[in-house]
Amino acid sequence: MDRSREQINDIDFRYDIYNPKGYVCGNNGIIGLIEDTSLVMIQSGYSTNFVKISSPYIDEKVWLVGDSSVYLYDGITFTKQFNSNVKLNSIYFWNEFYGLIVGDSGYIAKTTDGGNTWTQNKIPIPLIGESK
Repeated sequence: MDRSREQINDIDFRYDIYNPKGYVCGNNGIIGLIEDTSLVMIQSGYSTNFVKISSPYIDEKVWLVGDSSVYLYDGITFTKQFNSNVKLNSIYFWNEFYGLIVGDSGYIAKTTDGGNTWTQNKIPIPLIGESK
């Protein structure tokens, strides 16, 4: 398959001056590992269009969101960790335990165990700037 035409949707770099490493994610279940000046594309085995990626400096762990699911790539295998009932739009991990996901219809969820379980948070209503 010709990977030169794949759509890339997000990029994330770890902060480590001595070992710079980044990741990209895109459509059709692909992610790419960026090291030095090379890009190595990796097929996840899923057909999901990954929209966001988070790669805090923890071993090789990378979290992705696509459609309504959260995925973990540990440097070897991909695992679907969580399914929501809404389309997910972004993900962010501070470290190997704490992360957030956001999605359509004001969906926000957090994890404190590396994505094994997610707890939905309610958005306070009214939002700032909205009338009551």
